[in-house]
Amino acid sequence: MKLTQHIYLVGGGRLGLGLSHESDCHIYLVDGGEALALIDTGSGLDTPWLLRNIAAEGFDPHRIARIFLTHPHIDHAGGAAYFQQTFGAEVVCSAEVALSLASGDEEPTGLAECKRLGWYPEAYRVPACPVAHPVSGGERFQVGELTLSVISAPGHCLGHMAYLLEEGGSRQLFSGDAVFAFGRVLLEYLPGADMWQYRQTMVALAKLEIRGIFPGHGGFSVEYGQDFVKAAAEKMVHAHVPGNLF
Repeated sequence: MKLTQHIYLVGGGRLGLGLSHESDCHIYLVDGGEALALIDTGSGLDTPWLLRNIAAEGFDPHRIARIFLTHPHIDHAGGAAYFQQTFGAEVVCSAEVALSLASGDEEPTGLAECKRLGWYPEAYRVPACPVAHPVSGGERFQVGELTLSVISAPGHCLGHMAYLLEEGGSRQLFSGDAVFAFGRVLLEYLPGADMWQYRQTMVALAKLEIRGIFPGHGGFSVEYGQDFVKAAAEKMVHAHVPGNLF
């Protein structure tokens, strides 16, 4: 599904548009011309479905040069190893997330707790995934003719990153689970959640003057992203909690 000149929605499960496996987050493809990138990869529980969606938009998955992971939760990062191993895509994520992905440790990724909650089957395992580019925020990466900037955005969990795309004079934000349409956030009792860091993140994101916002779940907006981020930030600055996604 084409959203902007360079952004496509190629996956999303029960909390999205039902484009791929029910446990997948929104998965975005960035078309940089000679190279492609994915923002998050979904759970990896039905990657062939995701590949069919990419092909249906006219893209060859072998052109996927980089995977940008917003955070380690399995609905976002579970498919990373597949794309890294099958297509040689370089994985970009925070240094904290890189450690847990490389080891396959289920505790930092929240998978162990999610299994206890019954969200994933006990037999579900995520392959260890080497990370080519551990980042801390401020880095810039080329995807063909486009540039993606890394923004540290902890709060929802440790090591959460957002990614900013400059597109035709406008700024588009891939916000992961940091902030959503209508100024909502996602606070969960999972490892690494931190309310004070979340507040600091919202204040920083509100200064970006974005146009589009493309979060990990729910609605997205090609026009009113700044309004939504600003609404969440204003709530937190005044010591209130914005509406939660769920």
